[in-house]
Amino acid sequence: MLIAAILVISATIALSVLTQRQIALQLKDIIEGLTQLGEHSNLRVKVTPRSEDDLGRLAVIFNNMVDGIRKLVDNIQQAGHSMQNTVDTMQTVSSDVRTQMVSGQDQTNMVAAAMYEMAASIQEVASNCSMAADQSNATNISAESGKELLQKPVKM
Repeated sequence: MLIAAILVISATIALSVLTQRQIALQLKDIIEGLTQLGEHSNLRVKVTPRSEDDLGRLAVIFNNMVDGIRKLVDNIQQAGHSMQNTVDTMQTVSSDVRTQMVSGQDQTNMVAAAMYEMAASIQEVASNCSMAADQSNATNISAESGKELLQKPVKM
């Protein structure tokens, strides 16, 4: 009976040591995974579940959490790249619009200068026409005077 009790106690101790070792290994793996994630930002870390108990489920949940974080970071990076592409496109469009505005402003300035020159030319033509009209009137008056003189009879 004593031998049976010693065997049962030995088996219980061996089973306890084995169970404690399994728990310690699983916790060590989980701690190492958390360290890789927290201190090294390793989003590729995986913890291998060693059992199907709570510690095994904890390892699976940890792996799922890391996958979720990795997908979130990937989505943020993709959004950042997309945003950068949009900013680049907007800068190109803005530059094109600025170029077109400068060109339009230059063309408007040229039209304004041409209109100013045309107004000055019209003013000069009007002034010349007015002078020609005045000279024409003066010539007409002289011609009328000469006609009157020619129509008067000559006394001898």
